Amino acid sequence: MKNKIAYVIMRLSLVFGMLLCGRAGIANVIWSQPITTNAIGIILGATRVSSTPSGWCMAEDFELPCAATIHAVKWWGGSANRIITVGDEYSILTNLFHLTFCTARYDGHRYLPGNPLFEKQGEVIGRLVGTNQLGELVYCYELDVGSELLLAPGARYFLSIQHMTEEQWGWQDTQSQGSFLENAVLSISGLGFTWIDFFPKTDLAFELIVPEPKPEMLVLFAVAMVAIWVLRPFHFR
Repeated sequence: MKNKIAYVIMRLSLVFGMLLCGRAGIANVIWSQPITTNAIGIILGATRVSSTPSGWCMAEDFELPCAATIHAVKWWGGSANRIITVGDEYSILTNLFHLTFCTARYDGHRYLPGNPLFEKQGEVIGRLVGTNQLGELVYCYELDVGSELLLAPGARYFLSIQHMTEEQWGWQDTQSQGSFLENAVLSISGLGFTWIDFFPKTDLAFELIVPEPKPEMLVLFAVAMVAIWVLRPFHFR
């Protein structure tokens, strides 16, 4: 009977350990403004041009519920020049983006981007996820930003995303009903990079990702120790 109990404990510890190890690499979304679709899968809204060649830059604000180190950014967008066709050759595209996290300043009317906190530029593979209401191809992108960006809880921040080479690339907006803050803002190089309200008012689709905390690894170690302690008398008898 004791042998059976020990065997069951050992098996449970192994299964539990596998589950915990499987979860160890999962990341959490700490801020989410995802794309939304209608009943037939069309992505609601449109893309809003935000690219270096165009001189236009869109930015969106956010606040975190707790202090966190941002691990990656996920966002949606595409080009107004690309309409989906049969045998579409744009299902996967490599893009060069520039991301900037900024503080926020209040101008007496609303919050606007302040001083840059962190910048990241990199090539990103965009994966086609559908078309929006204007027939534009919409891609999903994700960029690892490392582990240097620690943000405080309850503080207002802004994120801007620009395509570095494609003039007509736009950031997809979102129609989801979330606890979003203020509408997106626009900066135009010809206006001296002054931030202004974007019209029509909209929110932009993106998510902020943080690493999964790993206190479960300590639990796994404890379970393993219990299993070894239970099995030891039977192994050395």
